[in-house]
Amino acid sequence: MRLVFTCSLRRFRFACNASPLILFLLCAFSAKAQPGLVAHYTFNGTFSDQTANANHAQASGNPGFVPDRKGVANRAVGLGGCASPQFLRVPHSASLQMTGAMSVSFWALVDLSSGMDPGTGACNANGRHVFFAKGGDGFGGSPPGVQGLTYQQNGLQQVSFESATNAGQYSVMSARPLPGNSWHYYTYTITNSQFRLYVDAQLVRTLPVSIDFTQVNQQDLFLGVMGPKSPPVLGITNWYPLKGALDDVKVFNRELTLQEVAALYYSDDSGNCTPSVSVLPSGNQTICEIQPLTLKNTSSLTDVQWQWLKNSQPIAQATLDSLVVNQVGSYRLEATRRTSTWKHAMEGLDNTLNDVQFVGNTGWIVGEYATLLKTTDGGTTWDTIPMNREDTFYDVHFINAQTGWIGGANGLLLKSIDGGLSWSQQYIPITGDVRKIQFLSETTGYALGNGQLLKSTDGGISWAGVAAPTTNLLVDLTFGSVNTGWIITNDQLFKTTDGGTSWFLQKSSLPSPCQFSSFQKIFALNPDSCWVTYYSSYCEGKAVSRTTNGGTTWTDYSIDVPGSSYRELSYLNLSDLVFTDAQTGYITGTLYSRTTAQYGITGGVVFKSQDGGQTWTSIYVNYFNVQPKAVAFAAPSRGVVVGAGGLYLSTVTNFAPHRTYLPLKSVGGTTQKIISVGGKFKPREDGAHPDSKAVTLTSSNGSDWTKEETGSGNGVGNTLSQVKFKNSQFGWKVGYFTLSTTHDGGNSWQSLLAPGPPSSFNYIVEKAYFTGDTTGFCLLRTHFENSAAGLIAFSGSQFVTPPVYFKDGGDPSNTGLLDLQFINDRTGFITTSNGKLIKTTDGGATWNVLLVQAHARLNRCYFVTDQIGWVVGENGLIMKTTNGGQSWTNQTSGQSATWNGIYFLSALEGYVVGAEGTLVKTSDGGNSWVTVVTNTHQNLNDITFITPDKGFIVGDYGVILTFNPTLLPACKTTSAAVNVSVTSGEVCESSTSGSWDNLATWNCGHIPRVCDQIVINPGHVVQLGQSVQVRGIEIRQNGQLSMQGKNALLQN
Repeated sequence: MRLVFTCSLRRFRFACNASPLILFLLCAFSAKAQPGLVAHYTFNGTFSDQTANANHAQASGNPGFVPDRKGVANRAVGLGGCASPQFLRVPHSASLQMTGAMSVSFWALVDLSSGMDPGTGACNANGRHVFFAKGGDGFGGSPPGVQGLTYQQNGLQQVSFESATNAGQYSVMSARPLPGNSWHYYTYTITNSQFRLYVDAQLVRTLPVSIDFTQVNQQDLFLGVMGPKSPPVLGITNWYPLKGALDDVKVFNRELTLQEVAALYYSDDSGNCTPSVSVLPSGNQTICEIQPLTLKNTSSLTDVQWQWLKNSQPIAQATLDSLVVNQVGSYRLEATRRTSTWKHAMEGLDNTLNDVQFVGNTGWIVGEYATLLKTTDGGTTWDTIPMNREDTFYDVHFINAQTGWIGGANGLLLKSIDGGLSWSQQYIPITGDVRKIQFLSETTGYALGNGQLLKSTDGGISWAGVAAPTTNLLVDLTFGSVNTGWIITNDQLFKTTDGGTSWFLQKSSLPSPCQFSSFQKIFALNPDSCWVTYYSSYCEGKAVSRTTNGGTTWTDYSIDVPGSSYRELSYLNLSDLVFTDAQTGYITGTLYSRTTAQYGITGGVVFKSQDGGQTWTSIYVNYFNVQPKAVAFAAPSRGVVVGAGGLYLSTVTNFAPHRTYLPLKSVGGTTQKIISVGGKFKPREDGAHPDSKAVTLTSSNGSDWTKEETGSGNGVGNTLSQVKFKNSQFGWKVGYFTLSTTHDGGNSWQSLLAPGPPSSFNYIVEKAYFTGDTTGFCLLRTHFENSAAGLIAFSGSQFVTPPVYFKDGGDPSNTGLLDLQFINDRTGFITTSNGKLIKTTDGGATWNVLLVQAHARLNRCYFVTDQIGWVVGENGLIMKTTNGGQSWTNQTSGQSATWNGIYFLSALEGYVVGAEGTLVKTSDGGNSWVTVVTNTHQNLNDITFITPDKGFIVGDYGVILTFNPTLLPACKTTSAAVNVSVTSGEVCESSTSGSWDNLATWNCGHIPRVCDQIVINPGHVVQLGQSVQVRGIEIRQNGQLSMQGKNALLQN
């Protein structure tokens, strides 16, 4: 599947053997030049416009000046909010006329504790705050316009955009962690057809719109309040005053790009976004042929890409903050600002997709988190339709290419009359999930929710309950015509011929000897032809029943479970059933295939029938966490299957999945090879269950991945827990019955465990660190679920348990060790599930137990030195130590996720990943954290960086994110040159007595180098304060070299 971005819609192109082409258009944007800037308010003690347009602001409510984001006094404007409204008004002018686009960017500090309630006008925590408005909201006497605003909802900050013009009304929201008492940079870009919202230079929301600026251009610009309502509403003229502060507000008459937004974000008050960079040693340097020089960056910047230059040309692979030099040349360090963006390495969605439907070549897919996709070319490409919701969508049903409905969680019912581009909510009198919708015309339709059947005769405007012939909950419905339909419960099938007024029983679930038999799905092609599927066991494979005479008679048919050796112990759990004509049908679902007398394996399956459902053949089987949910066809040879974790299968590609759907647990690698491992382990008494599954993904570039899945009948599923590399050649991977090393960068692996079946080593190695080729430490647990891991010192296949006492009285039996990290072969750290940090500074000879936070589950740790480190855990816990674990301070990220992975590039720049796609970043050692957009809701389990510009995150359902920094060419600078010359050495004679390290002691103009010949002249005493290396030393008559316990190494 190949990603294609078109206009405002995210488009997916599914193609066989397709490779992504990503083109970045880097605009040469200067933060100082800023083309299109029509108004700029610095608030440096003035409300005046800093451009030549003289769009000066007029203050209302006497707002004052407050410290800006850097703490500089009187450099921002403070606004009193709902209780004390203060705002700025800018009269409309010719320069504020927008012809087709506008952008507004600003720094804001918002106090969300008290805003203006939109219903009552009262001041409360649910109230709104307006950042800016060009006009109003078009209601209650307010002029039409556009506005950016924010408010608190469900413990999150909602950043919103609203417009009300003669082209229509739009409202879009983006939920973010509460900002706390901190500044953030907001940018709104608005065109006739598209809106984008950026927070801290990250694109967080895109929405297709239709905006006419004609009415907007007639309105004044307001900062910190909405345009006035006239007459007042509820006695209030100026609604939603901002409580907080604004700084550096800029208004453009065009749409800014991501690169431009980022350049503004990094700019200082003068508009300069270039980083400051310097190198030591500096100036002119002479080195010996045998003694290289290390150049070191002295700045502590983050979000910067480094590139060393020699004679103004980039040095290949020289992108770190230090460089070893041994050649003549002029060396500089180039620093370019970058945005910290992450992109999906595997194309496609990873939200669970619940349903798919086609009307000709037009189709729709719905799923979790209000996922809605649309195609108009039979499924070749799909556009993402933004819904500005977070609900789960379960069912989609269109009666033609324009009119359709979506059913969702908690009684949600939506209707569209424009092919799905816009939706209105309809009331349906149920609180449970709307699982099935079927309309037979634009007016008459049925819905199934919360086990109840409802009917509408006015296109969904109103719904009435249909009296069911049973008190049992309904499972599914289908209608072959307006009046003829069927409903099923778990064990009964009823038919109506009068539109649901009356029902009669036609069939019960399968009789003895079938066990656990229940109906699952039903589908009617017309009033005569109908099929129903069963979940059943001990039933000789019976799984589907058919009628061709309206239900007068039903015939049961069997479906063989693929791979089954014990038919009566195998079963199917079917999720969808559809027939494209009277002969051709498809069924999707999951299977349990009993392969031995004791055990079986699970998988996903698609069946096809070509004889009206009498016989079925599996056309797709996958045992590796694939869960198909629904199937639909645009044409007889063009079908789509969707499912859990973003599963998308197409007949065009013979249902070949493009990625793994197993959870990835760990990622590591070198500059030449990246490896991610994971799987799903299932225990049995004597070892791994046959249904255990393992996956290994490898890539040379982070874009193209090779997949190896084992287990569930395809080899042994030794699920892997970790893969790490110590250097470019040596690394290890661990897991169930796995403790292996590589000495060639991951091309081949050698096991340290003694030969034998896996049952001879019924343990799982969770984490490891190798101090030597075959020695080190690991966290080891039994193979049973929820068992606790302990510390093991190993030498080859020999295991020893070091005495480490960390449990407290009353701790549960599964209290154990969770993470293991060494910063070198001497210093290592272990975290526990009861809030302890265990530390060694002598290579594991002894271990010291330190308390971090009592009873806290410390999932991961990361130390950058033996003193500075972090631990992370549940409920958003992040703690830092600067004294090797002796004391700890809490750090606040604004997130409450369970953290699963952590990585720091330096003592300042670090990342933490966790549940539901959460990623936070710090650039100041954890004093502040920002949430990074990942565009996934799957749990993220690990993060690593191969180089500062090459990072990877892995998670559930095969999610892989790659660090994809976008460089900002306008924000680039270079250090002063370090001019290096090389010498073979010279004679350095003492010119007076003194210290070896004192330049005045020598006549050669420099401190003696490795390649110099030293002469200490008569009567001179030279004191050596540290060990040195030189080519040779000649001490002449009465001269002295005072060694003071140091060494002088003579280089031959």
